[in-house]
Parts: sequence; structure tokens; C-alpha cells
Amino acid sequence: MMAVLGSAGRLVQFARSSVSLNVRRHSAASLAQAAAAAAETQENRKPKTGILMLNMGGPEKLEDVHDFLLRLFMDTDLMKLPVQNKLGPFIAKRRTPKIQEQYSKIGGGSPIKHWTSMQGEGMVKLLDEMSPETAPHKFYIGFRYVHPLTEDAIEEMEKDGVERAVAFTQYPQYSCSTTASHTLMIGSNAQCVSLLAVIGLRLFLLTQCLC
Repeated sequence: MMAVLGSAGRLVQFARSSVSLNVRRHSAASLAQAAAAAAETQENRKPKTGILMLNMGGPEKLEDVHDFLLRLFMDTDLMKLPVQNKLGPFIAKRRTPKIQEQYSKIGGGSPIKHWTSMQGEGMVKLLDEMSPETAPHKFYIGFRYVHPLTEDAIEEMEKDGVERAVAFTQYPQYSCSTTASHTLMIGSNAQCVSLLAVIGLRLFLLTQCLC
């Protein structure tokens, strides 16, 4: 009798674990489908307001490290070096193997684009609900030193035909080496200025401040 009860108990436990496993699998599949649907919505929406999410960025893959470092060491707003047009590329090339080694320890690249996309999806969903008069909203990632670059994001906004753009800096505080460098780049880039003028955009700037 005890053996029968024990077998029945194990059978119930097995059934419960199987159901739990199926639920977890179903939940994971649902999350993946939701993420894919959200990405498709972001890609296909015809936006009225564009949110330009500004940040330094980071190399997604190890082969992106050199170009990331090159742009960084060539940014005179971030740092000033003697004969920077020669010394900057030299330092970038020399530092690339070491930085690639460090990124390989955390999976082979920076997760910043992934997290910025997730933040952007949640943000535009809330904005569509809170401000229907400026909807639909679409976020654009504009990195300073790695793709997707800010100038490419502005060009994409022009192609999408947005009527209003908001520059939303993701830097934790205002600094001449972060937010200022980024906005100065936009103002000094003839292509960015031209595109903003052509589509009649006024670029508003939101900053996050740690006080």
C-alpha cells in the first residue's frame, strides 16, 4: 500500500513539474513573440514625434571596438591631444586588442543598444497613451562613437517624415565631455543641420540631471 502511495505521489510530482516546465516554455515563447511584435511595430510605425536617444554607445561586437575607440580619441570636445589626427588613430589601434579582450569577458560586446531599445519601446508606449495629440511616437538611437550614429538617426527621422523631434540625452549628468560634445557635434555637422532645416524640425533637448 505504501509503495502504491509512493508511486502515486511521484506521479503527481512529475505531472506538476511537467506542467510547470510547459508553462515556463510557453511564457518564454510568449515573451519572445511580444518582443518581436514590438520591434516590428517600432519599425513600421509612421511617427509624428521622434525621440532621439543620445548616448556614448558601445561596440556590439569585437570587430566594432577599433572604430569606437577611433571616434572617441578623435573627439576634441572629449579630450585634446597633441597632433590628435595622428596620435588619436595610433592610440586607438594600440588599445584595440586590450579592449577587445575586456569585452570578450562580458559576452563579446556592449549591451547598451539592447537596453536602450527596451527603454525606448517602453517610453513610446507610455507617450502614446499619455500624449495622443503628439502620437504616434518613435524612438531613434543616436550614439556618439558607434553605430547607430546620431547623424544616421537624424537621417532616418527625415525619411520617416517626423514633424517634431525631441533629443533625450541618456547621459547621467550634463558635462562638456558628454551631452555638450554630442549636441555640438549635431550643430557642427552640416548634414545634420541641413536635414533638420529641410524637415522643419526644432530639436528640443531633455537632460537627466543627478542633483
